[in-house]
Amino acid sequence: MQRNEVAALPMVAGYVGDIWALLSSLAEGKRVLNVGAAGNVEFYLQGHRDLWLHEKLKQSARGLVGLDIDAESVAFANARGESLLVGNCETVELGDKFDLIVLSEVLEHVDAPAAALRNLARHLAPAGRLFVTTPNPTYYGTILRALLNRSLHIYYDHVSAYFPENLVVMCGRLDLKVAGIYFYSVTDARDAARKFRSWVARQIGRLIHRYGSNFAVIIEK
Repeated sequence: MQRNEVAALPMVAGYVGDIWALLSSLAEGKRVLNVGAAGNVEFYLQGHRDLWLHEKLKQSARGLVGLDIDAESVAFANARGESLLVGNCETVELGDKFDLIVLSEVLEHVDAPAAALRNLARHLAPAGRLFVTTPNPTYYGTILRALLNRSLHIYYDHVSAYFPENLVVMCGRLDLKVAGIYFYSVTDARDAARKFRSWVARQIGRLIHRYGSNFAVIIEK
């Protein structure tokens, strides 16, 4: 690629109102590996299990394995009836194949994202898919805060931020194929003010997809 060339998106599916319904349909009847399954598990397993992605995947997947690098959170979950595994997605060897591997809000935390995708792709069944979600750097709220010269809301453990084009390039280097890109906005239902801001974010995202708070990428071998 020449310096004046830019990465092109092979497929932009637009804005999705309910990304979790899409994920549920992809997981239906499949063997699924959920990477980062123990994230915030101390909150979810104390009265909020219905909000836990791993619990939602149980409702549609034919088989489900949860993996997380945080041994303490995994132990917390397993002490409450779960059976999550401890492992680093960059290097883990599970000796198994999956129809769907989910990395929801994980890639921005890992030290070596390309190594993680390469290693997880080895765990895909022949027609398997990776489903990756990550925060969107062009979220309208981020742009607004930048225009107002205010500090950005960057989670303390995020070491990277990605445009969809970055993942297209990364997958190309790994001989993987990006089969779909979906922008969406998450809903914060903790109080009325946050619900309203989430509603505004969804409306803006529907009008200008690039302004959605997050995006998902479906990756195939």
